[in-house]
Amino acid sequence: LRLSAEQRQGPWTFGQLLRVDNVLDREYIGSVIVGDSNKRYYEPGPERSVYAGVSASYRF
Repeated sequence: LRLSAEQRQGPWTFGQLLRVDNVLDREYIGSVIVGDSNKRYYEPGPERSVYAGVSASYRF
């Protein structure tokens, strides 16, 4: 899930971003290890995570 917004005020541009990975918090395979001798061929994927960011830019 990703939400983003942008506002312009004169020469300034402001942006916001919010991202949620694995929204339903499901278990899934994140990677497969080929030829592992410990019989651990699959690694779990990451749990739910949230990322937020802001940006500002000025045009001359």
